[in-house]
Amino acid sequence: MCPPILYKSLPCILILLTIGETVLGIARIIIFFSPRPLNSTSINGTKPSPYLSSEQAKAAFTMDWITSIIPTLLFCYITILFLLAACFWFIGCMKMMRRLGTITRDSHCVWSFTAANIRFLTLTCNCPCYKSRPQLRFQIRLGVMCAFITLRILAVILYASDTKLDDTGVVMAALSAISVVFILLTIAVDYYQYRMWWYYRPDQAYQMCRCWCCRQTFHPCHERFLPEPLLGRNRNPNELGNKLCIFDGGGNCPTLSLDHIVIFHAFDSMPQSRYQRDNHRTYFGFHRTSPQSAVGIAQQGFRISATPPQLLGFGVYFARSFKGTERKARHEGALICAEVDMRNVIIVTHDELHNVSNSNRWHQNFDTVYYYHPEQDRDEFCVKDPAQILRWIIIMNDDRLRRYGLDRAFENTRCGCI
Repeated sequence: MCPPILYKSLPCILILLTIGETVLGIARIIIFFSPRPLNSTSINGTKPSPYLSSEQAKAAFTMDWITSIIPTLLFCYITILFLLAACFWFIGCMKMMRRLGTITRDSHCVWSFTAANIRFLTLTCNCPCYKSRPQLRFQIRLGVMCAFITLRILAVILYASDTKLDDTGVVMAALSAISVVFILLTIAVDYYQYRMWWYYRPDQAYQMCRCWCCRQTFHPCHERFLPEPLLGRNRNPNELGNKLCIFDGGGNCPTLSLDHIVIFHAFDSMPQSRYQRDNHRTYFGFHRTSPQSAVGIAQQGFRISATPPQLLGFGVYFARSFKGTERKARHEGALICAEVDMRNVIIVTHDELHNVSNSNRWHQNFDTVYYYHPEQDRDEFCVKDPAQILRWIIIMNDDRLRRYGLDRAFENTRCGCI
């Protein structure tokens, strides 16, 4: 099981990888530019580095330096940051707290930049387009890292095959090859972070621990869990790349996938127009339950509610939006967006509810009962067979989310992106 401290330590791990890669980069710079002693025993002196007279070595060093300049600059920034921290953060803040006798909001002003500084150091920025797209963040970083690895491998080949170099050519090739390991470890860290978001797993999804052997199997209709910060109500209309869908609430969105609805539609958004028999073979429904019940649904599927009172009779209930579940659900902590096969539908109004309430009489002739509420946004429907629920996504707001700090991942963002 990966403890929360591991995920919270990812920025520190990335910083250590940056420092390690920078040290190797500095060593390669020293070897490249350092003059060599003369071979003559009677004359003391040095001669220019053989790398400076080899076009192949220069090409290798250029490719090597392109892939090393970012960690080198970050290393310089880390050094400056630690010096400033030693001079101002500790000494200044301690004097302020000693003088005031308490920790005030002002004494925390410097510390509030810590998260932003770490994001800058590790290049894991909070760009608006990344907040709702963890897969895009990973894909971009993976592409950059793969380009760096390619250039680094080419540099290794050029260093090792250059006949004009002395024995240090092999050393340069070895150092460049070792530095590739740091890039691979960075990719591994990024992949772990990506899976924490896009393949979120609640605690109950494992039998004993979070290893592969204890992992539970899920219902074939269950697509994924997502952490609550990815929910559409966390989008910001003032951030380019982090806005809601332009078709939000219009009922005519061309990208009606579960991922898109959950992430880019508002909490009170109804992705489809009011149900009509001739227009909707399938319909998107929204359900609210507890985290424990949500894991049970992910593993075994939905179950029919048959304990009175049941407004639309016995079955599985859905609303037209997440907000529409607030006044209907008996539990909270997990939200579900599902695509439902409506099949044969009976539409009822308020005056006809007595024909379907607290019974399964309508099961004989119909598959779904749809309630036309006097207020359209409060419509709801009930299906008699869980097999009608074709697929679903579950949004979790559980204890694990808070233990791992995912609920605070986008706090203290500075300059709009770090």
